[in-house]
This record gives sequence, C-alpha cells and structure tokens, in this order.
Amino acid sequence: MTRDQILSELTGILRTVLRIPELEVSETLCAKDVKQWDSIAHLDLLAMIEKRFEVRIPTWKIAGIQNVGDLTSLVLALLEKKLERQAKS
Repeated sequence: MTRDQILSELTGILRTVLRIPELEVSETLCAKDVKQWDSIAHLDLLAMIEKRFEVRIPTWKIAGIQNVGDLTSLVLALLEKKLERQAKS
C-alpha cells in the first residue's frame, strides 16, 4: 500500500469518526484544527485505524503523532513490518 493510498483511507476514517463528510484532510491537519477531534475521537480514530489496516499501534508511539502526516508514516511503517513478518513465516 502506498503513502497516498494510506492517506486516502485515513481521510475516510477521519471523516467518519469526526462526522464531517466534507473534511479537507492534508498531512498537516492536526487535532487542534478540528473542533470535533477531542480525546475520545482520537481513541476512536486509533481503534478504527487498527481495525482497517489490521495493525496494532504501540501505546508509546501515540504521543509522537502530531498530525495526519505522522499518522500516515506510522501506518506505513507498521504495514511494512507486518509484510516483513509475513514474508518470514
């Protein structure tokens, strides 16, 4: 999956979780930019991402997520690790 594909999937997830169908999502978008993106929405967002991409986001990595770009990079890295593990088994 490419970075652009991940960003596209994240856009859909963000629009669903935040209940803003027309939300303009870019890599610089962050929680402080969106009123509805509170701590509960953040947890819902992470849960949906884990479910959609079938990955586990380590708790210690969550604090490093500052914007959608960071989230995209994290998902990409987790997917790459998942593929590496699958290739070894």
